[in-house]
Amino acid sequence: MHADSSSEVNAEPPGPQRPTAAPAMGHSVVRGSLWMLLNTAITRGASFLAQIALGWLLSKHDFGVYALAMSVSMLAAVLRDGGVKQLLVQRQGDYHRLIGPVFWMAFAFNTLTGIIIAGLAPLLAVAYHESQVAWLMLVIAISQPLGTPGAILATRLQIDLRFREAGAIASVSAVVRYLGAVALAWLGFGPLSFVLPLPALALIEWGLGWWYTRERPWRAGAVVRSWWGMFGQARWVLAGTLGVAALNMGANVVIGFLVPLNVVGVYFFAFQIVVQVGMLMAANVTQVLFAALSKIADDPERK
Repeated sequence: MHADSSSEVNAEPPGPQRPTAAPAMGHSVVRGSLWMLLNTAITRGASFLAQIALGWLLSKHDFGVYALAMSVSMLAAVLRDGGVKQLLVQRQGDYHRLIGPVFWMAFAFNTLTGIIIAGLAPLLAVAYHESQVAWLMLVIAISQPLGTPGAILATRLQIDLRFREAGAIASVSAVVRYLGAVALAWLGFGPLSFVLPLPALALIEWGLGWWYTRERPWRAGAVVRSWWGMFGQARWVLAGTLGVAALNMGANVVIGFLVPLNVVGVYFFAFQIVVQVGMLMAANVTQVLFAALSKIADDPERK
C-alpha cells in the first residue's frame, strides 16, 4: 500500500527547464547573493538594535522567560513544515504537481507543532516555576499554522530566484517584528513583547507573498496518499533541523533547571548578539545556492 501511495512522488521528476543563456544563471546568483546579504544585514541589524533597546526596557528575568519559552518551542518545532519546503526547491521541475501536497502536508505538520507547543506550555510553566512561560508558548503555538502560506509562497520566490522580493518580505517582517517588540516593551507588556507580533507577522508575510506571486497553493489538492513518500525523503532535513535547534537553544532549556531565570536571560541576551555574525552568511548560502544548484542539477555542463 505504501509503495503504491508514494509512487507518484518517488517517480523520477523531469529535469528543470534550462535557461536560454548560460550567463543568466550566474548573474541571478550574484544578484541574489547581494540582495540576500543586504536583507540579512537589515534583519540582523534590526535584531541587534532591538536587543539593545529591549535590554534597557526589559529585565533580565523577562529575557529569561522568553529564552525558555522560545528554546522549548524551537525544539518542538523540529516538525515544522515537515521538511518538505526543501523538497519543493530540490524538485522544482515538478513544482505544479507537488505544490498541493507540499502545502497541505506543511500545514498539517505546522498545526501539529502548534498543538505540541501548546500542550507543553502548562507543563513547562510548572517545571520552571514561571507561569508567564506558558502564555508565551501559547502565542508561539498560534503562529505556527498561520505561518504556512507565507513560508510556501516565499519558497516559490526562492525557486524563481526572485531574491529581491524574498528579501523585501523578510526585511519588512524583521522591521515590523522588532519595532513591535520594542513598542510593546515600552508599553509594559514584559516578556510577551517578544512574541505578540508573531501572529501578525505570519499574516503580513502571507499577504506580501501572495502579492508577489499571485499564487494560491491552498486551492491545490492535498493528495494525502503521497505524504508518506515525501516524509521519507524529507526525514534527514528534520534531523538536521533538530540538530541546529539543539545546538542553538538546547543550553537555555538545560540551564533553566540549574540557575535562576536572571542568569538564563543574561546568557540568552549575549548569545543573540554574538550569533548575528554567523547568520549573515548562513542565510545567503542556504537560500541562494540551494535554489540555484537545484535548478542546474540535470545540466552537467553548467554544473
